[in-house]
Amino acid sequence: MSGLGIDPEKALDYLMRELPSYQAFEEWVLREAGGRLDPEAVEAVNRTILTHELDAKSMREFQEELGLPPDTNIRSTARLDELDDLVQFHRILTSE
Repeated sequence: MSGLGIDPEKALDYLMRELPSYQAFEEWVLREAGGRLDPEAVEAVNRTILTHELDAKSMREFQEELGLPPDTNIRSTARLDELDDLVQFHRILTSE
């Protein structure tokens, strides 16, 4: 958030208080940024998110939570988050 000029604490407060949809949060971000986001800042934030990798301890925790084998070579937090979404979706669909 700070890479977009938005106070991370204010964003977290909004998320916890309002529990917005993805679209509502994006609209809030745009309002907080004065109606316009710098394209270069957005690109830099996206690049940071997409290239961030977990440390070994966090990776082991994700592997266990997602049921991935220990030799899994996926370290990107963005990819692991996608897998986590799919696992959670599967749990919802298969729960009674």
